[in-house]
Amino acid sequence: MCNDCNCCVEGGLEGVPRNLPIPDIALRFLCSTCGGRNTSSSMSTAEFYRSFKMR
Repeated sequence: MCNDCNCCVEGGLEGVPRNLPIPDIALRFLCSTCGGRNTSSSMSTAEFYRSFKMR
């Protein structure tokens, strides 16, 4: 979620180290609507379990 324009920002976990804390992942996001980096993140439960099963 972009905290500046309230646009939904989505990003995958490709290329993200497995031990990187979730709040640090938000630092990598860029809003495609306003270009801002003031974003917040939460883990997608479905993607978490998919990545967990791949380990």
